[in-house]
Amino acid sequence: MIGKIRYNQIDWNPVPVGDTLGAEVVANWMCSDIQFSLNTLNIWLDVFAKVADGTKESGYQGTGNAHTITAIDELILIENEYFSNKQVLMTYAQINHALKKYKSLVIQVCDDNVPDLSPFTIEYEAEGEDASYQLTARLEQNESSSNINSGSKGMI
Repeated sequence: MIGKIRYNQIDWNPVPVGDTLGAEVVANWMCSDIQFSLNTLNIWLDVFAKVADGTKESGYQGTGNAHTITAIDELILIENEYFSNKQVLMTYAQINHALKKYKSLVIQVCDDNVPDLSPFTIEYEAEGEDASYQLTARLEQNESSSNINSGSKGMI
């Protein structure tokens, strides 16, 4: 799925806004949980990279001001804590792309430069309640595949 994130200028703050449900969830997470913190951005980039490469345990990664993040292998689920239908499922590559785009804006704002408010496109796997269903289904499918593969060892 594809969505676009653009910025509304409120006072001096560019506020991310998504044009689809999935892009809206990502934009809201950026705005309310990450805000303009380079430190927080770098922490999330690091967490997702470590979960994806297996050096950090998969699963619940934390709850911010309004969103809960679950990262399992290459999949990331962002859930709004106040609205159960506001969820998005992304791959590591997809969230990494979106966060790096947002990071370039945050750096410009922090350096007191005029920020480039050009909208950018994001990709994601699923949105709404389908996001958590797809995460569960993919995990069950992977578990079934690994059980089949491990169960077949030594059999003729």
